[in-house]
Amino acid sequence: MIRVDRVVDFFSHYQRFDDGDFKTPHTFPYYSNKSCYGKHTCFWGVVKLLKGFSFIPEKERSEKLLSCIQECIDYILLHEVCYSSHNPDQLLHPMIGRLTLPNMYKADFLEILWILSKEGVWDDNMPKALKLLNSKMKPDGTWELERQVKDLIVPVKKKSLGNELITKRACKVLTE
Repeated sequence: MIRVDRVVDFFSHYQRFDDGDFKTPHTFPYYSNKSCYGKHTCFWGVVKLLKGFSFIPEKERSEKLLSCIQECIDYILLHEVCYSSHNPDQLLHPMIGRLTLPNMYKADFLEILWILSKEGVWDDNMPKALKLLNSKMKPDGTWELERQVKDLIVPVKKKSLGNELITKRACKVLTE
């Protein structure tokens, strides 16, 4: 757990959860990465941080880790899972609204809902994303892969497999 503790220490010290007008320092770790450390926190970075932390067993989570997880959750909920906090009728990014497999750095809203449900989060800031998920359900109760990540060593070649995996995840989110 020492390595995990060092990662938690780093992110609890340096991870930002602001939503605009941040004056980026010219010091470590911000100085060379303007795409991740611009004037507001990188939403996808927070999602991936939460995803990684969510796989640490609950009994092994320190207070510092629990605090960081809660800050990630609060930041995602500020954005109603996948919407702009400054323009709540718009998705944060067009790709976030397209059901995707596999999920890489730029998650889709279903992956975010899945991570939140995995953490036991149900909040008043989630209905718009859940409504979006329900709107994508086909009449037969399934969902379809809308965007496939290409150029992977083992891509999801069969669209039917992608549809099956998307449907399984969507059902899990809606029943937990």
